[in-house]
Amino acid sequence: MSNFSRPIPSHLRGQSMGASQQSTFLQQKIADKKAELANLKDLQALSGGLADQMQMLADKLQTLSSGTEGAYHQPELCQFTRQKLTRLIYEYTLTL
Repeated sequence: MSNFSRPIPSHLRGQSMGASQQSTFLQQKIADKKAELANLKDLQALSGGLADQMQMLADKLQTLSSGTEGAYHQPELCQFTRQKLTRLIYEYTLTL
């Protein structure tokens, strides 16, 4: 015979507890659930902020895409932009 004792399954624990123990156990479960709810609300707020930032990024990319299409139909603007970028890259490499 072994001295090993198995833990009481969770669905039976409440039945073997006294009234005050069960009350304390339930209060702890309520506190845990409130903390979990607070964490979920924080997560919801953060994910909402992230969704807003992603929408702003999508809007900016759309604007950038539209501007690129406009520049494609204006070759002089493309040439000017290319010259400016070349100059900026050249100036940057001089600082290295």
